[in-house]
Amino acid sequence: MKKLLCLSASAFSIAAASASAGGMEVGRYNPSFMFEEGNFAELSITNTTPKVTDDKFSPNGSMLGQMTNTSMSVKMKINDRLSFGLQHFDAARIDLSYAGNGGPFTKSADPYKTQVAVTEDAVKKDGATQTAIGNYLNANGLSQTQANINIAIAKDAATQKAISDYYAGLSTSQIQGILLTKYTSAANIPLSKEPFVDLSFKSTVLALTYKVNDRVDIFGGIKYSVGSATGNVLIDPHGDLAASEASGTAPVVGVSYSIPDIALRVTATYQGKTETSHSTTRTYDGVKSELANTKAALPESFTLDFQSGIATDTLLFGSIHRAKWGDAQIFFNGSSKPKSTWTDSTSYSLGVGRKLNESWSVSAS
Repeated sequence: MKKLLCLSASAFSIAAASASAGGMEVGRYNPSFMFEEGNFAELSITNTTPKVTDDKFSPNGSMLGQMTNTSMSVKMKINDRLSFGLQHFDAARIDLSYAGNGGPFTKSADPYKTQVAVTEDAVKKDGATQTAIGNYLNANGLSQTQANINIAIAKDAATQKAISDYYAGLSTSQIQGILLTKYTSAANIPLSKEPFVDLSFKSTVLALTYKVNDRVDIFGGIKYSVGSATGNVLIDPHGDLAASEASGTAPVVGVSYSIPDIALRVTATYQGKTETSHSTTRTYDGVKSELANTKAALPESFTLDFQSGIATDTLLFGSIHRAKWGDAQIFFNGSSKPKSTWTDSTSYSLGVGRKLNESWSVSAS
């Protein structure tokens, strides 16, 4: 009975943590498999369908795509006190695309040309914006270059206000990108895919568990993570980007306390921060160039997992997971300003498992 319910608890705890994690996290190390009797293996598959929309770029569909994430665990007993464990899981993912969701982007059109069409249409319909831009450029003899457009926005309050009022909600850098495409020739506008980001990190934890006594276990090991990403970015920098595969390591340590007679177990797990540096290329207008390395990270985290029997054939389980995402951002092309804006997160899960018979158990969390 305990074995069936513990298996159910560990699998559903992983799923619950994945659904409510911070940053780009989709899975985490869960050491519960290390406390199963004898040799042990398990497979967990989680399918998530996010629904994330906004009223400007993705009003009719989710900008985040459906994801299927897996976790595979194997434990081998060395002797009565020492066990070896290996867990491989999807740690982080971003599957982002605005195309075909009711905004200005489609899968067939080039995003830069789409921006030009949207901007020209908007400017034609808005006389104040058109006049402010034209008057400033003409009066100051500015040529149609990125530098001069940036200067015009930065130094002319009337132009800046007119543009900002019309494109409410867009940042200055986004406005600069739109104006750049309008005021440069068609020959400088690259043919490219729709704007998207496809990022993935997979982690493998190798750990040893030592049974101090009937109630206390300690464990420790190393987490090895590998990640890569591709995407089409409109600004800072613009073009088709490819961040090559890179890896990093971090320590994993923890302690577990149990009372077997009532199926009670409380486990505290610490994972260090993993930092990676990815060689990055940009393809723009058919020309491939090298950028400064992309910096990424998986955060330092602390997790408390617990379970306890609360009635015959019934188990209560849950977790508290704290991750320092504020210190694990993504940086492009040597910039000191991160591309991501994540904050520290705390996620919770709570569930109950019930043994139905010798072959089946169910749980909800």
